[in-house]
Amino acid sequence: MNVSDNKLEMKGVKLSTIAILCVFLFDLAVSTTPTRAQAERLQQQIRELTLQIQEQQEAAKLRRSRQVTSQVLNENQVPKRCCIEILEEDSTAQSGLYRIALTDNKGEFTVCCDMSAGGWTIIQHRQDNTTDFYRDWQQYKTGFGNMDGNFWLGLENIHRITQTESHELMITMMDHDDVTFVARYNLFKVDSEATDYQLEIGNYIGASSTAGNSLQIHDNQKFSTYDNDNGVNPTKNCAEKHHGAWWYKNCHETNLNGKYYHGDYSATDADGIVWYGVGGYWHSLKTVTMAIKPV
Repeated sequence: MNVSDNKLEMKGVKLSTIAILCVFLFDLAVSTTPTRAQAERLQQQIRELTLQIQEQQEAAKLRRSRQVTSQVLNENQVPKRCCIEILEEDSTAQSGLYRIALTDNKGEFTVCCDMSAGGWTIIQHRQDNTTDFYRDWQQYKTGFGNMDGNFWLGLENIHRITQTESHELMITMMDHDDVTFVARYNLFKVDSEATDYQLEIGNYIGASSTAGNSLQIHDNQKFSTYDNDNGVNPTKNCAEKHHGAWWYKNCHETNLNGKYYHGDYSATDADGIVWYGVGGYWHSLKTVTMAIKPV
């Protein structure tokens, strides 16, 4: 998103504020005295607007801190096989978008590289509620979103990357108190679509992790979406029940593609962005980044 987009967003917020105030003033004009309901209604609308503005400010801050733009940084260069190879050739390489060419010779594609952490390839990132992650199988297969914000790289691309060589996984999470948690695994592999993109997870690296080992129970599980249920529970569709898409078992201890809430939430099912080791089932994370790197 560019500066003009931000201005348009803020203009929209200002217009919304004016509209709400106009409605409130009209309510006052047609009544002799303001009612308690009118006052409570305005207070609720002001709270919602304040939260909306804060979300936009936080999203802009995150985009600036990640230093990711929509420009592919190696457009006119021969693509490398992964982010770490790019960094090894150029130690000054910046975080951002790069074209890579895997050894499977099935064509190039664009990835988001985090060079500040040592050349990790980001496969999923969430930072606000502007992108709907409740999507069908085809979209999770091919990927969606914008790499300067919320996105999913795509199961097929993740499979291609992880089948060529062994990769480790690092998941970085932040709760709504701005406390950061990390979970690292020494192996991460996603099999082909013929296996419904079955997940293989290695050992939890406790020495460099703080989030708890909440992904382990999802090892060897198949990926599920609301329109393609591959979970082991015959009585319920876990993706539909938990408003997400994941390697569900029965059903989850992690739900990183779940519904975006603002911290603690109440719902019939644990459908938030959940990592059980960080706040349990009823706390939804503020930001999540899943990244992989060759071992």
